[in-house]
Amino acid sequence: MPIPTPSSESLSLTSGPTVEAYLANTPFACQSVTCLTGGTINYLYRIQLLEPLEGSQTLILKHAQQVTKVWEDTTWDLKRQASRELSRVMPYAHSSIQIFEVEAMTRVRSRLSSDVVIPKIHHLDVHNHVIIMEDCGPDVVTLTEYLSSRGDAVSPETARDIGVTLGEFLASMHDWSRSNPDGILDLFDENTQAKDVGAEFYYDRVAPTLDGSDKSSNGLPPLPSDLQVDRSNIQLIPTLAQEYRSKLFSDRVPGRDVVSSTVSRFRRPYHIHSISPPKQLN
Repeated sequence: MPIPTPSSESLSLTSGPTVEAYLANTPFACQSVTCLTGGTINYLYRIQLLEPLEGSQTLILKHAQQVTKVWEDTTWDLKRQASRELSRVMPYAHSSIQIFEVEAMTRVRSRLSSDVVIPKIHHLDVHNHVIIMEDCGPDVVTLTEYLSSRGDAVSPETARDIGVTLGEFLASMHDWSRSNPDGILDLFDENTQAKDVGAEFYYDRVAPTLDGSDKSSNGLPPLPSDLQVDRSNIQLIPTLAQEYRSKLFSDRVPGRDVVSSTVSRFRRPYHIHSISPPKQLN
């Protein structure tokens, strides 16, 4: 695929026709584009290729804009000057926030056992903020969707099997990354934006949500009327939130989605989250 010159304007791929035009005359030329639901930052598409690629007829394209897909009042720093560490591993004139995602998926994928599958990255267009990756398939759902759709039908054995598999996967990830192989911790230490977003979502908005001053929650269901919150406790929350924000920023790998993968025995993608609200806040 031709690399755009740094002086050209990045493309806005927010519709099927614009994606189809973008992919024309490339190895990813397609006959149809389907917009996928889900995601808060990226626009997601399933592209039906004109010619199969490595035996696959479909691929997934992710495109990010300066303004997030869902929250139009929230901006996302898509491009900034490359840090020393990013310049070492990815010698582009500018870095993209998507580089962190590509690096995570590529590095983790290379060391996983056969029971966990991460989509292969086929192309990264830093200038236009595009990732083209392997398609896990139209029947794949998130763990939340899988459990919600089955209600009480998930047996304790199945739930235990899922939990053990995820636990073993997370343990192996921590064990592998502890020695900072190939500078992976140094690389993700640069992903300060993900840490900042995680801190805002998990900690900074707790008190404003409880006291009703969070204007960004418009449109969300109101808090239960019988929820009793002691005002003196609310006043303590900002101090606790700042404490946990500091802990988050001292972590080498930020939270949010560590990886989206497919555990083959269930053929479902599991989103791993490593951050939870402070226990003191109940």
